[in-house]
Amino acid sequence: MARIDSTQLSVDEIRATVEEAEAANRYVAGHACTARAVNRALRAGVRSIEHGNLLCSCSVRPVRGKPSAGRKRVVACGRPGPGKTAC
Repeated sequence: MARIDSTQLSVDEIRATVEEAEAANRYVAGHACTARAVNRALRAGVRSIEHGNLLCSCSVRPVRGKPSAGRKRVVACGRPGPGKTAC
């Protein structure tokens, strides 16, 4: 089982998945917990991200001010515990 604070796929792997989904007229929804994983998914074109337990404000910066920003969604269901930082 993967650790909650690790990334499992490269940007290229995620981007390939996004391209295949788009070819089938679908989009990719991801599950990510850390700011690094969320940013990686957003850069690769993932449109919806669930969880974000270790998320911070730096994770939404990549989508602000971009034309496609309205199509992306990040849902955080948790926050860092005391003394923890996600950035």
